[in-house]
Amino acid sequence: MGKGFSRLSGAAVAVAGVLAGFLLASGPRLSQEPRIWWDVSLTLTVKGDYTVKDAGSSFKGDFSYAASWAGTMERDGEDYLLYHLETSTLGWEARETGQPAKGSPVLTEKEAGVRPLLKLNYILRQGKNLEFDFVVESIPIPLAPSAGKYQLFLPCSREHVRDRSHLLYNEFVSGGSNGVAIPEDALAERLLEKTYSWQWKRQGWVLQEEEPVFVSSRHRAEVTVCLVPHEEFRPGDGSGRRRGGAVPG
Repeated sequence: MGKGFSRLSGAAVAVAGVLAGFLLASGPRLSQEPRIWWDVSLTLTVKGDYTVKDAGSSFKGDFSYAASWAGTMERDGEDYLLYHLETSTLGWEARETGQPAKGSPVLTEKEAGVRPLLKLNYILRQGKNLEFDFVVESIPIPLAPSAGKYQLFLPCSREHVRDRSHLLYNEFVSGGSNGVAIPEDALAERLLEKTYSWQWKRQGWVLQEEEPVFVSSRHRAEVTVCLVPHEEFRPGDGSGRRRGGAVPG
């Protein structure tokens, strides 16, 4: 083999060198150093109730919902990339009573055919903190057939203000804080786990076809976030979530 290589002409050697350089530049960097990345999980539970009442009918309901979000995160310059792996509904129950009753006087989540959905959109670097931007998508109430439908507000983080329907959420936090954030320097810890909780309540009158309707809802939410660091190659396809980037996971 050594003799064979020694017989290559100077031009052939030059071409081979250029080709090798091109392949190295365009191909994967096999010698790239592993980067620090984190397993990320967010678990949310919420329990609450609501009332919808007008001159001719009244609906009262209570509900509970639990879900978890799992993914990974890695640095991207001064920001972070978030990778979505799985979202799981851990529990969803609802029970509504109405007067006058239309059909069954009691309606549950099984008959309603709707359910909330947890979405973790981004983890944003804000100053020295990392802010979690998440929301539980709302569902219409009452669950039973009715002339008017209203939004049942469900938990979202303080940072989630892109959806105009949730702009008022922060104003009605009645206890605790929905500011789910961690100090960036805490990422150096081997395991980071923190729980946040708050209460929320909103009530008032709205007009439905010029008739006043009283709508009230409240809930208590608890969120636990957990980050576990790794210093190795992160599995995945590279489709990360940046602020203002791809479709949220």
